[in-house]
Amino acid sequence: MTPNWLDTYEMLDLMLGRTGIKHFQAREFTRPSVHKGVVNQPVPERYMDNICVLARLLERIRADFGGAPVFVLSGYRSPSYNKTVGGSTYSQHMYGRAADIQVLGVRPKEVFDWMEKHMPTGGRGRYRTWTHVDVRPKYARWIKL
Repeated sequence: MTPNWLDTYEMLDLMLGRTGIKHFQAREFTRPSVHKGVVNQPVPERYMDNICVLARLLERIRADFGGAPVFVLSGYRSPSYNKTVGGSTYSQHMYGRAADIQVLGVRPKEVFDWMEKHMPTGGRGRYRTWTHVDVRPKYARWIKL
């Protein structure tokens, strides 16, 4: 049975609420975007815990930047959608562990530097207008300006 978006949002919002997430909703991490005719699919239930872990990290980033809103530009990507947008073969987005973000009023370099200081594991990538963050179990970093 193919999951539908409303059921996915309801289940994930419930999980986010139970883990104390106050500033993020399911729709920010998984959405029916279309690229080159390929539609992103809802996040599978088996990856929802990963999104909750990621959301807790984003809450910490928000708090450490004085409550500045954190915008999720890209969250979960189905494998077919990830391929069409040029994502890495082993992209953490496909497991609900990654988000490309912007923090209101904060330069990507500052967000990246915060990650370097406060995240002993996980991935971080610095781009010109946004920052990649993920909660993989190992350390990874890159800069693509």
